Amino acid sequence: MITSEEFLAYVAETVRDELWIDHDAYYYGDDIYIPACVSMWYGSYYEFYIRNAKVELRHSNQNALFKGWTVDPRETEPFYLSHNQVRFVTEESDFGATRNAELVFSGEEFFVSTCQYPNAAGRWQYPLPGMSTETVEQVTRFKKLVFPEDPPAPAPVAKRPAELVLHYHAVPARVLDNLCYSPTYTHDAHQLMHQTRYPSMAITHHYWVPLMLLGWGADPLNSMITGWRSWDTWVTVNYPKIVITIMADLPNMNLKLLQGPSTHLGVPDGWAMDTFTRLKRFYGAAAHRGDGVVIIAELRE
Repeated sequence: MITSEEFLAYVAETVRDELWIDHDAYYYGDDIYIPACVSMWYGSYYEFYIRNAKVELRHSNQNALFKGWTVDPRETEPFYLSHNQVRFVTEESDFGATRNAELVFSGEEFFVSTCQYPNAAGRWQYPLPGMSTETVEQVTRFKKLVFPEDPPAPAPVAKRPAELVLHYHAVPARVLDNLCYSPTYTHDAHQLMHQTRYPSMAITHHYWVPLMLLGWGADPLNSMITGWRSWDTWVTVNYPKIVITIMADLPNMNLKLLQGPSTHLGVPDGWAMDTFTRLKRFYGAAAHRGDGVVIIAELRE
């Protein structure tokens, strides 16, 4: 968990030298996910995830302005935070026309991230319906945001920590094509976890999350780890052409990102490079065969 004061201090320190901050909003049923970065093409500096959220547009020069807004931290705060509510006073310029708006997001439960995180596919990287606060904090990058008005949190029940495991399956192109056109393709994809016909490997969140953080903003590492196209909440896919592209782009990657100290991320030094080497070997063999890679996330509680 993190207090609102700690989160505000993190944001102030993180964006204080930026000329602008872009925000966007993504709607998952009754939940809203809001990332913030210097451009939507890059990873996020901080993020909100609001459960059972409500949106109020208090003022706008353009009523359609509900997503994709920009603020200048030198002129105004990126957002204003109060109990279970975050308010954005926004400004966006498009072809010289300035559009102003004030948006208020409220909700039953706030989660935030306090790390710079790369763009990535996979709905399973966010809080999901039915996930307890403990599970969210164990298997995602989000922490529950605690406000001064909140009552003390109950003591957590002692149990085995949750894990989020990524299973990688190298699937022949012909089989993957048939899978794509199957009316039950997502169900069929999940069945890959119960077969041994195709090469596979698995990584727990204890290691693939630090690997992404060490290689922040670096493709093809992001696509290699979490996939290029989402099929459903738990399944992402790298099609055969994407697998070949990943392998072709790997020589251009700055591997020094993965060779530095990583103990501050909770993994031993050298483990990031070891994990990367395993993935590279797996994808290299898949590319040689012309396979695609199906990635299935499994939550173990």
